Amino acid sequence: MLVTVNRGSVAMGDDAVSHKYQVEVDPDLSVGAFLSQLIHPAGPPLASVHGEVSWLVQLRLAKADDPWHLGERMTLAVIHVPVGEPPFILPLTSSWAFKETLGAVADRSADGSVTVYFDYVSAGQRRSYAWFAKDFGG
Repeated sequence: MLVTVNRGSVAMGDDAVSHKYQVEVDPDLSVGAFLSQLIHPAGPPLASVHGEVSWLVQLRLAKADDPWHLGERMTLAVIHVPVGEPPFILPLTSSWAFKETLGAVADRSADGSVTVYFDYVSAGQRRSYAWFAKDFGG
């Protein structure tokens, strides 16, 4: 089966070229295993910008009247990319979502398609509680 992978733009002009591509996968591959391949340091890179950034990882499914995959979105995780260090992941849903096969996810999509979308979080730097409390009155 084909899975679409896409990401949001990180800066003006970054969206001049599409970031969307498709990967052929075994439908029995789990969502977690596929995500592991995508974020592996040897895998396709997420956009490189100056400083720490974070990405929200979403599964997007088509609905009968929604070919742009804006209907059903499941936010799976936050990927944090520190400077000079490997990325780390913070799961935001139960483990069943990562264990589900991509084929089973596609079965819930109106047209059988699945998109893994990386949504850029521009203010995704790590901050201490002290910093947060000082800046936001904690």
